[in-house]
Amino acid sequence: MSEEKVELKGKKREKRKIKYPLPDAHLTLDKQLEVLRGYVVASEKGSKSVGYEEVARLVSIGKSRVSGCNKFFESVGLLKSVKGQRGKYMPSNEVIDWNNKYQWDSESAKLILKPLFEETWFAKLTKKSLEVKSEISEKELISKLGVEAEASPQDEPALRQLIEYMATFKVIEKDEKQNISMSVGGISKVEEGEKEVKIEKEYKNPIQVNIFLGINISPEMPEEELRRVVRIFIDEIKRGNIGDE
Repeated sequence: MSEEKVELKGKKREKRKIKYPLPDAHLTLDKQLEVLRGYVVASEKGSKSVGYEEVARLVSIGKSRVSGCNKFFESVGLLKSVKGQRGKYMPSNEVIDWNNKYQWDSESAKLILKPLFEETWFAKLTKKSLEVKSEISEKELISKLGVEAEASPQDEPALRQLIEYMATFKVIEKDEKQNISMSVGGISKVEEGEKEVKIEKEYKNPIQVNIFLGINISPEMPEEELRRVVRIFIDEIKRGNIGDE
């Protein structure tokens, strides 16, 4: 369990136990990811263990704030503690790969960490909640996460960041009304909707065609491959190879 200190009026400081480590909400998600990239750089891409003090100097963020990220990062599998070296960590292979690709394509790089976040307690709880209904409000999900984590209302900012992490790494989607649904195949429902609208605008008389393709599409299919299949399908429509018989 993660522990947080609480100041009670007229009493000594006590430790409040939380079931799971939560993000340090004193830092924005962007700053937390900056800390994560700092571990990759400071460790020379995983060639040596590194402590939070060195990372704090590198990213110019307070030592206590960097240290406050470690337990959550470790619980997700982003960092690994080093046996026999107290306070020392190594970035996971996935984080090293993510950081390498982030420098060239920050959006597609997010899919590298998606599997790690899918295995977290908060992603599994979200998925279970969405098995009953297709979407859930952010407020309702925060309440469910708080109950499961045995957190208190004062932890709401950190619980909200759990949702932000899932949305950032393509585990879930949030619409303009802050309703949440599961992400499918790395392409959002918004993107799919934009494709449908674009096709309807290009064709005055949209047609319905049943097509059987010898392609297996799974949640593990890379986003680039899924997009390639969609582009091929749209190109064939434009060429007139697919239409009424």
